[in-house]
Amino acid sequence: MNSSWWSDSFSQKLVDNLHLTPLLGPLGPPDSSTLYAIFAVYITIEVIFLTYTFLLNAKHQKRSTPPPYPLEKKRFIARILTRLEDVYSDSPAAQRQAVKDFLSGWCLEAPFETIRKGNIIEFLAWAMCGLPTEELKKSEVAEIETFFDRLESKHGIVLPPGYNDDVKCCTLSLDDVTYLPRPILVYIAVACLNITKFLLLTFLGFSKLRTSNNLSYWYRPSSQNSPSSPLLFFHGIAPCGSLFYLPLIFQSLLTSDRDVYLFSNSSVDMTLRGSTSLDEFDVIEGVEEALDTPENRGKKWTIAGHSLGSCPVTWLLRAFPDKVSNVVLLDPVTLFLSHPAVACNFVYKQSFGGITEVVIWFMASTEQFIAKYLKRDFWWYRNELWVETIPSSINVLIIVSRSDEIVDADLVELGFKKQRELGQIKDNIRLKIIEGGHALMIASPSTWKMIREEIAAMEK
Repeated sequence: MNSSWWSDSFSQKLVDNLHLTPLLGPLGPPDSSTLYAIFAVYITIEVIFLTYTFLLNAKHQKRSTPPPYPLEKKRFIARILTRLEDVYSDSPAAQRQAVKDFLSGWCLEAPFETIRKGNIIEFLAWAMCGLPTEELKKSEVAEIETFFDRLESKHGIVLPPGYNDDVKCCTLSLDDVTYLPRPILVYIAVACLNITKFLLLTFLGFSKLRTSNNLSYWYRPSSQNSPSSPLLFFHGIAPCGSLFYLPLIFQSLLTSDRDVYLFSNSSVDMTLRGSTSLDEFDVIEGVEEALDTPENRGKKWTIAGHSLGSCPVTWLLRAFPDKVSNVVLLDPVTLFLSHPAVACNFVYKQSFGGITEVVIWFMASTEQFIAKYLKRDFWWYRNELWVETIPSSINVLIIVSRSDEIVDADLVELGFKKQRELGQIKDNIRLKIIEGGHALMIASPSTWKMIREEIAAMEK
């Protein structure tokens, strides 16, 4: 039997049974040659797109210049160790083990006994200088040595000399940018969602604006020039940025009529615009420009961020502590960022404990532009939030999910408990641990209600 005749006949019968012949008119169903042509065109487009992403990824391999540390490097590293010692201050043995676990974690959970001094030098060369070991200057080597002096004097830890080739440590911004290719249909689907987002936000009264340095945001003014502080929201890694956050924003964060700014980060919204990202200083400058309006000039800000969106919140707290009145952090990755949990759970995932972790890894960690952002534009020492440094005039609400696949909720809870006992964290900072995994609060009406009540109480 002629296969072409059979497929054409079947297509015609299918159209007739669906009563589509009057609609199709003289066109009729597509024949086999038409379908093959469409398929060939699609495959050609995919090959071109795959080649484009491959060439783009080669461009992404270029190393970025590290921004300056917020304070002297050796003091910054000493601060990390001091906090670790404070959190595990029950006994010298507990502190010693915590430091060993810290080093093991940054060596991707390698047994501590297998780690050599050269492996930690490699890690610290990246962590303190953003450089491979062979590019360190003498002064930088001397700074790194102060770390080992503290390990020995404070905890009696002396690492064996040499280098273990079987131990791989985290050197995020020095690693190759790797990704799993996506078909172009994925980005077409995201583009369609972006059209939906545009129509929806426009219907809700928002206008899409851009600052002089290309920081993109959606803005909606209050209905009656409200005296309430404007709300600034920063999304995490998510298709179309703030789209899926809208129920959370309207049902919990908007406790009163106020101006709303939804800032965008195209590097992590899974669009094709993510190759070029704005750095911390661009965002700070752009936010200041966006808020410099007659309606909001002089008002203090309420800032909220989810997951990776907690990073720009950290930047703004550091740059404008006198302009911020309230902060809401949801599943923030900025807490205890110098601890290896976030990096190992997100970028260097070794194993999976459930389907959610697989989804996060595939949908986010391995997407090309997100991978580029995390390995070329994400600087841990600029993003870590030291809550004990937040002025007491700023009210802070932090909500962490108990089963978060990225953030170590147990460490955050223990750390806050110990730092409160030591008087380091004041009453203006509230921590709430809720049930669920990372980002589930975005779709949880009961959590929306709780957040709304907490913010209302905080603002009073």
